[in-house]
Formats: sequence, structure tokens, C-alpha cells
Amino acid sequence: MIYFAYGSNLHLEQMMRRCPDAQPLTQAILHGYHLVYRRGVATVEKVGKHDRVYGALYRISKRDLKVLDIYEGYPNLYYRDTVKVEARGMGSVRAI
Repeated sequence: MIYFAYGSNLHLEQMMRRCPDAQPLTQAILHGYHLVYRRGVATVEKVGKHDRVYGALYRISKRDLKVLDIYEGYPNLYYRDTVKVEARGMGSVRAI
């Protein structure tokens, strides 16, 4: 599955320690959202179509997703959704 990373998950070494199956793919932009901080953590909120969040794409395993869910406090601190991102060299991609 394809995962859109932003905030602290852009730190490659940290991401690879947490998610050993993860494969970095490329840079990506999430259009129509902006980065905000809630309760001291970064999250994204859907807003106007001209806003954007810059991030990166990883291919991750189900095991990696479970680890990320625990680390991110899903579903209490974060929600998870599938979104369309503009991926460098890949075009439009659906990502978690």
C-alpha cells in the first residue's frame, strides 16, 4: 500500500527504524489540505483547493501500517483516510 508521509514521518531514518518494510518512493503534494498542530502534533485538515501539504510517499506493509497506527495514536489522536496526491514522477496517486 502507498502511504503519504508528512511532519515527523518525513525523517527517513526514523521512518525506516519504525517501518522496516517501508520503501521510499518519491515526493508528493496533497492539494486542498493544510498542515495544522492539534494537541502538540501535526495533522492535516481539508480546506480550500489552493492549500497544499508537501510530503513523501512510501510503499508500506500491513505490519508497517500497524506500527504507524500505534505510534500516531490511531484512532484517538489521528484519523486515517485515503487521499489523492500529486506524486513526483508518478502523477496522481491514491495514498493512505
